[in-house]
This record gives sequence, structure tokens and C-alpha cells, in this order.
Amino acid sequence: MDSVELSYRELSGFLLEEIIDAEALDELFEDFSRITGYPVMLSDVNGKVLIEKNKQDICKLFHQCNPETQKNCLESNSILSFGVKQGEVRQYKCKNSLWDIATPIYVKDKQMGNIFIGQFFYDDEVIDYDLFINQAERYGFDLEKYMEALKNVPVFEREKLNEAIKFNSRLADIISNMGYNNIVLSKLLKERKIQLEESQNKINTLFKSMNELVLLFEVFAEGNGNDPTYLLKDCNDALLRDFNLEKDLIIDKPVSELGFSGLEESVKRYSEVLMTREPHEHFEYIPYIDKSFIVSVVPVNSRQFLTIYTDISEIKQMQEQLVVKNKELENYLYVASHDLRSPLVNIQGFSQRLKKQTDKIQDILKAVELEKEEADELNDILQKDIPRTLEFVFNNVQKMDGLIKGLLIISRTGRADMNIHEIDMNKLFEKIFFEMNYILEKHHIDFITDDLPKCFGDYELLNRLFSNIIDNAVKYRDPLKEMKIRITGEKRYKYSIYRVEDNGIGMAQRHLEKIWDIFYRIDPVNSEGGEGLGLSIVKRIVDKHKGRVFVESTEGEGTSFRFELPNEMFPK
Repeated sequence: MDSVELSYRELSGFLLEEIIDAEALDELFEDFSRITGYPVMLSDVNGKVLIEKNKQDICKLFHQCNPETQKNCLESNSILSFGVKQGEVRQYKCKNSLWDIATPIYVKDKQMGNIFIGQFFYDDEVIDYDLFINQAERYGFDLEKYMEALKNVPVFEREKLNEAIKFNSRLADIISNMGYNNIVLSKLLKERKIQLEESQNKINTLFKSMNELVLLFEVFAEGNGNDPTYLLKDCNDALLRDFNLEKDLIIDKPVSELGFSGLEESVKRYSEVLMTREPHEHFEYIPYIDKSFIVSVVPVNSRQFLTIYTDISEIKQMQEQLVVKNKELENYLYVASHDLRSPLVNIQGFSQRLKKQTDKIQDILKAVELEKEEADELNDILQKDIPRTLEFVFNNVQKMDGLIKGLLIISRTGRADMNIHEIDMNKLFEKIFFEMNYILEKHHIDFITDDLPKCFGDYELLNRLFSNIIDNAVKYRDPLKEMKIRITGEKRYKYSIYRVEDNGIGMAQRHLEKIWDIFYRIDPVNSEGGEGLGLSIVKRIVDKHKGRVFVESTEGEGTSFRFELPNEMFPK
């Protein structure tokens, strides 16, 4: 609270009684007066008495009851109350001939009240009894009772009274600090209340306008050994609208009486979040309304929890349709690539037969005498033109065969049934390095592998994924520098993150979004680059694992692939 500054205007909005604990101070003043015998009073700056102890009868029964002498009392209060600087003390002998001492109470720069000691006499002064007799006669007081009240006015030693004044000064400081802190606290509470109201209004607006179905449940346990009761405490307009319900008829009712089939079992299961204190999210299909939901369950306090039903029926239908279409495409791809192999094999077979027949014709022509011009022409056809044509056919057949095999691999990758289990990635990479040992040693490739976290997935598919990535790195190595491949990993939430970094030739930025496309090749002329299927297969394997893959690359510096794979069991 020390960092909060209050203006004079803000302080002026408070009275002393609003910023102190009057009950506690009343007990303190009572004890002080009883122990010391001093008459004490606490009043605000407007003269309102908040606490008064041991008030003298001469004032209470006489001076404050007569209009003339009361003016003297008011004048005394005014002189004592105003114009006294912070930290100072003022004493004054009123026109009724009695002493009062005032200690001001300041909160910051504003005077909020005073602590009074009075009325009394000093022990070193001579009391003028004739003066008081004259006052009794002048103002019509009962002389005997007035003089009796005068005898009861306390007489104090100046030295002891000075100690009491010091005590009041310290007490004024305490009241000042307490008051200031209370004002600051009041200001903060007011601001927090406004903020809370604004937040509550926003929440209420959001709660009412949400299209999701929102329900607030409370667990009520009677403590007699029976199962707890689950009450519906609140719901939003979307639930009332979608199910044509009246709010008054369902709020504060047990879930078992709401008429929703299976809801009580679901709510009982949801209530487990009160034990774990962790939000939970899962998929749920409700047959009797034929809808699919993502249900988020959030604990509110020790007895209440929220359930938020997000309708994903349309998305689910689209996903199912997409799965069917993908399956149809994969089947089409498989059938097409499979059927293409038959004519390709025929082309290859007949081309080889044609080559043999051409060779046979050459052998026959060796035994036939022809004119030189005819012999040269036939020789060019048989030894140059036809072999060149056949070579072109063979090369394209081989290329076509590679493409069809690649399509089959992609098709099988999509169609393959996954065997999902926990995978030790350190052992998986050991196997990959062992299988690629020859080519790695041939090109003097330096491998650096950190200790890798485990993940969940299909072992064979992940083996193919990372084998393709490493094979790619080898293909696109920089011949002018020693090849290095570094593999690192870390766990992050529900995923294991793996990075495969190399210092190869890298890729230009324009290629990075296209490298996942089927048959896309960065350098179509380079035969070592393959058919442009490796990264397409990588992307499909990652997708089947509900993961993600990213690539960063700089020409001349190298490439980094980042894979996010689940580190817990997931549905196929």
C-alpha cells in the first residue's frame, strides 16, 4: 500500500469515524483514563465527539447547559482544534477557567480530528474559587452543586501531564497511519470492486452469448454414507435454447431429475476434476440427439465445476467424409499405380525383345553383300538410331517405374495399419545408422546424437521417416566441407520434439513450402536427387502420427527439420 498515493481531494471524502476502529480505540481510551485519571476525548475535525471518557460534571451539567458558558466551550474547541500544525500540541485555558490540551490527528496533510485531555487544573496554580462563585451567581447555577462539581475537577502535575501528551502524540501518529492505510485499502477495494463488477459483467455477457453449452454443477454430500448428489447450479442461454428448457425448472435440481439420458453418469465422471484440480478435455457422442461434442471440464472450487460442450458434429462429419475420400484416393492411387505397372512391364519387355531382334538382324546382314551406301545406311539405323531410341525408352521406363514404385509406397503408407507403442528413439537411430553405415563411412559423415526422449508411434513408419531425412541430407551434402548431422530432442508438454540439422548446401526460401509436394524436386536435372517422393512420404507419416513437421534452411549453410511427435498414446 506504500506505493499508493492519495490526493487531498481523496482524503477530504472521508470522515475520521470512517477510517478508524472506534471500538478498539474506545477500549484503549477507557484503559488510559482509568489508569491515569485523565479525562480524554476523541473528536473529528467538525467537532463530533467519537469517544469521551471521564468527562467532568462541571462541564457536562453546567457549562454546556448554559448558552453563555456553552459559547466559551465552543470557542475553546475552535481555538484548540484549528491551526495546530502536525506534530504540535496546543493547550488553552477556556473562559470558563478550565484547562484543555489538544493533539491534532493528521492523515498526510489533512487534519482529520483531535485528541483532548481536559478539563483540569495544574497543581502549581491557585484556584480562584471566588471567580467560580461569581460564575454560578451570574449564570444561575446551583451554587452548592456547582462548587461540588468544581471540587471533582482533577489537578495534575505538569511533568506527568507532559508524559501523557507524548503518549497522545504517538497515539495520534498510530491513528493517522491506521487511517491512511484504511483509506488506501478502501480505495483499492473500491477499484477492485469496480474491476470485479466489470469482469463479472464481461463473464456474464460471455456466458450468456456463448454458442457452446455451459453448465455449472455442484457436488452435495450429506455425510451419511450415501452417494453424493449432483446439482445443476447454472447454465447459459444456449442450453435453454437448444433443448427448449425453462431455467427456473432445472436450476438447483439434482441431475438425476433433469431427464437427460446418461447425464448423471457423465457428471459423476466429470466430478473427478475436483480431486485432480486439473482441467480435462475429451470427446463425447450423445446418441439421443445424434451430436458429437468436445467436453471441457474445469474445476471452479472444491465443490463446483464447469462443463463446456462444444458442438463438433459438422466438423466430425466433414472429418469422416474426408477420411472416406482419402481412403478412396489412396485406393485409387494404389489401383492406378498397380495397373500402370502391367503396360510398363510390357513396354519394357517388348523393348528388350526389339533390341534382341535388332541384334539378330545385324547378324543376318553380316552375311549379305550390299552396296556400300546401303550398308552404311543400315549400319547407322541398326547401330546408332535404334539403340539410341531404345536407350531413351529404357531410361523413361526406368523413370516411370521409379515413379510408380513411389506412388505405391505413398499409397501403402496411407493405407498401412499402425502398430502404436512407446519407442526408444535412441535405439531407432542406432538401427538407422547401422543400416546406412556404408554410405555414411563412404562420405566421411560425422554424426552427433544427444540423448533423445521417447515418443509413441509406429516403429517401421518412423524408421522410414528419419531414414528419408538422413538420406536427403546425404544427397544434398556440400562436397567442399566435412558433412555433419546433429540430432537433438526434448520433451514439451504432450510432444517430443526432434531436430535433425545438417551443414549441407541448404535450400532457397522459395522451395520450403513446396518440398512436401509429390514429385517436387529442387534440382530436376540432378539424377541423384531421386523422384521427389521422400519428403512427401515424411509428411504423410508425420500426419498419421498426429504430429507436425517444420523446416528451416539457408543456402550454403544447411537445413534443420523439426518434428513434433506425441509422447503419449493417441488414437489411430
